[in-house]
Amino acid sequence: MQILNELEAILFLKAKDISIKELANFFELDIEDMKRLLFQLKELKKDSGINVKIENEKVSLVTNPSCGEAIYRYFNPEVKPKKLSRAAFETLTIIAYNGPITKSEIEKIRGVNVDGVVSSLHEKKLVKVVGKAEKVGNPNLYEVTEDFCAYLNINSLEELPNYKEIREKIKENKNDEVGEEIGESEN
Repeated sequence: MQILNELEAILFLKAKDISIKELANFFELDIEDMKRLLFQLKELKKDSGINVKIENEKVSLVTNPSCGEAIYRYFNPEVKPKKLSRAAFETLTIIAYNGPITKSEIEKIRGVNVDGVVSSLHEKKLVKVVGKAEKVGNPNLYEVTEDFCAYLNINSLEELPNYKEIREKIKENKNDEVGEEIGESEN
């Protein structure tokens, strides 16, 4: 338990992202053991005002999304919510329900080019690249971030309307498309 307190103190004082590798080296642990400790700390902090954010092999302390309204009221007008266009909301919705997803898949759903919108959302840290698709050109795969959840004042994507049902329908549709592609390639 002492090591969790020490980790929390270091994260608090650093006030920005720290690599998991750096923490593992400092505590003389292997990276997997450090990740287990960090996820344990994340679980312990999940119902407090401060949460542990683990993303891209880095870790930091962030405010709990459930405190967003109070934080906004306290710091207003210094903290202004990011204004998002209709196109940005549509794109975020597609990424939230379909992620991980490529830009071309988003464009297929929206029917328009999304380069500018996705770039803007990435700059605002509402979406992140989580890998590469195993397709021609290896395009980036995008998912929404914890900042997206904080923006909506939710704790997880499961709190989005009909999330599980929609994800299941999307999965079924993708399986149907794969089956059709296999059938076409056999002909």
